[in-house]
Amino acid sequence: MDLNPHIEKFSRRFAELEAALSDAKVFDNPQRAQELSREYARLKELVAHGQAFRKTLADLADNRALLKSEPAE
Repeated sequence: MDLNPHIEKFSRRFAELEAALSDAKVFDNPQRAQELSREYARLKELVAHGQAFRKTLADLADNRALLKSEPAE
């Protein structure tokens, strides 16, 4: 199962929320600001896990390539 599309979707939404929360006008509506803040908090952890997952996959691919390049004993 390829998780990259999901990770990308969550990363894009996280960036949108960061931009929205950086606008002072969003706090004119406290309820909306609270909703955005909650979603931001949930996605922050999810995006961090997604980035760690991608790094692990890249490290695994690098290690496999290195293993293939090693001479057989």
